Amino acid sequence: MLKAGHHSHDSTNVQVTSQDVKYVGDFPYLGAVVTSGGGYDVDIKSRIRKATTALYRLTKIWNSSSISHKREIKIFRSHIISVLMFGSETWKLTDEQ
Repeated sequence: MLKAGHHSHDSTNVQVTSQDVKYVGDFPYLGAVVTSGGGYDVDIKSRIRKATTALYRLTKIWNSSSISHKREIKIFRSHIISVLMFGSETWKLTDEQ
């Protein structure tokens, strides 16, 4: 269970099928990382890692001479940028980010 904001852990235990639910600081939900502090640093770093992984998985395409530059750009936009920017419309960015 995650409590967002500045709540302290109370003594109330939540049980599901006779098992206590643990408190966590963050968890993945629909591809995004939800944190108890409500910040987006963890989610942004996760998105960058996922986009970098997708970029390296397509190394054969980037090194291929049979694929046009125009096609590579389309693949980059659809497979890398979309992974990177997923959920970004909800991020509250700071100067540091």
